[in-house]
Amino acid sequence: MPLPLLHELVLKVEGRADATDVTSPIANCPAKQIVNATKESNTKAVVEWNPASCEDNSEWDVGMDCTHQPGEEFELGNTTVQCTCTDREGNIGECCFDIIVKGRSTIVVNVPDRNKLNVHYFFEGSRHHQKVTFK
Repeated sequence: MPLPLLHELVLKVEGRADATDVTSPIANCPAKQIVNATKESNTKAVVEWNPASCEDNSEWDVGMDCTHQPGEEFELGNTTVQCTCTDREGNIGECCFDIIVKGRSTIVVNVPDRNKLNVHYFFEGSRHHQKVTFK
């Protein structure tokens, strides 16, 4: 049997290197973020977190896109942040996490006379005591 020509061997080796990647990248999101609204607005908070990351089985860079970025301002309530990793072959990996902004308590007490008053209130699941003195 005759030996194959050198260029035929090179073509066969290069053909193997062109195999299609069908494995999706892995998206890694941070844990849920729970923050209090700022004292100034009582309805919003600027939230920081460690950015999401991507892992892939290829040596190529993987693109990352998230619906929100660290340092953005969020309204009261729950916002879901979705992140998508896309590799060179178009395979997609996704993850998501929640950002929860809680409001601050405001208490107004009308006292008919100028006596001392103890105020007890609940804030974010723990009990706080505040002594208020009127003069």
